[in-house]
Amino acid sequence: QEEEKRRAEEEAKRQEEEAAAQAKPQPAPGARAQQKPKNKPNELSIPAKMVGKLIGKGGATIKGLQAKSGAYIKVDSSPGAQYAKVTISAKDAKGLQAAQQLIKAVLEGRAPF
Repeated sequence: QEEEKRRAEEEAKRQEEEAAAQAKPQPAPGARAQQKPKNKPNELSIPAKMVGKLIGKGGATIKGLQAKSGAYIKVDSSPGAQYAKVTISAKDAKGLQAAQQLIKAVLEGRAPF
């Protein structure tokens, strides 16, 4: 009698779990789970001789660019290389675009920094 009671309880629990699973919205077959969009870092190549202009005295220019755009800007340059790599990371496309435009302005001598 106790065995029957235990089986009945297990069956009831299993049915409740199945009902709960069916009540949850299920993605369509083959559908991918929706993920928060992520912006990939954007990379630019600039002439190595322009690195100093982009960074500025004591890093003031690059810090100003980061503050104004909301993006993180990293400059990688190797001694003797002709070009340096500039990596821009931002939370959204707007930040990436703003940083790119500001970097271009600095390199063309049009920046307010």
